[in-house]
Amino acid sequence: MIDPIAPVPLVEDPAQGGEVSPRQLLWSGEASYHWLTWAVASVGPSVPLLCLWVVLSDDGAGERMEAAVALAVTTAFILVVYAAVFPRKYEVWRPAVALDRLHEVGADVKVVTFLVSWKFTGCVRATHVPGWCGIEGHSLLKGLLKFATDPESRVLIRRRCGIFDVVISPSDPAAFIEAVWHASSLGGNDIESTQ
Repeated sequence: MIDPIAPVPLVEDPAQGGEVSPRQLLWSGEASYHWLTWAVASVGPSVPLLCLWVVLSDDGAGERMEAAVALAVTTAFILVVYAAVFPRKYEVWRPAVALDRLHEVGADVKVVTFLVSWKFTGCVRATHVPGWCGIEGHSLLKGLLKFATDPESRVLIRRRCGIFDVVISPSDPAAFIEAVWHASSLGGNDIESTQ
């Protein structure tokens, strides 16, 4: 991993006529999971199916066996889908922009799962907000994308656009917040001053 405080080699951008900071990975870490998240993800899909199995089953042993197999296969499929879309890793990137425009851009935060990766641009601030639900001072009209899986390590990422802020659960919230800080305008000022 690259040290966010270390000087960054700059390249000349002939189109802009100034120095450009290269795209740089500042932090990468695993997602943090609370045991209750896995319990709900494991038991949750099987409860309605189990109820359906009890209600629809006759006294016949063959039909019960078929229903049990169908229940097991369906539950396994749902668990595979859950595991595929739950966040696995988070990354904080400093975008490749001119240093004098870095404060206008913010950080890029990438949420990586087994199936797909989501990239959120324009992340200007991250705040540690522990708890299961609700974020003080956040309007429901702005929208909130929730990828949080652990209430103790929950982090709110504010985006430059002001809507669709993101909530995640990195394994090291302090390091994640620091990386977002370094990738935003304050980090750009640190880079500029070390040259």
